[in-house]
Amino acid sequence: MALHTRDRFDKLGIPAYFSPEDAARSMNALVQYGLYLKNKKCLKQYLENFQK
Repeated sequence: MALHTRDRFDKLGIPAYFSPEDAARSMNALVQYGLYLKNKKCLKQYLENFQK
């Protein structure tokens, strides 16, 4: 069952992690990248382009 669910996540582009710690590290990296973009004053442009 878990392999089937993981396969569906992969096909839909949904990230799946082996542990909660891996997921937390990934979320932290996204937050840090967002802060970096905000500091460089290009977060708004990045988000606008991302949503296209």
